[in-house]
Amino acid sequence: MKTDPGITIDSNPPKVEPQKNRWGTIGILLFLVIFVSFFASRLEFVLGKTPSIM
Repeated sequence: MKTDPGITIDSNPPKVEPQKNRWGTIGILLFLVIFVSFFASRLEFVLGKTPSIM
């Protein structure tokens, strides 16, 4: 099998910026925590407090 000398293979792929990726992950997690907390507090208002037996 012959290879064409005019074709070069780039052995150094572009690096992904880990800083931007990490901030995106933190942002998504923070959004989910706030979203779940909001609906949990709304659910508490709808259901009310559990009455005590004593």
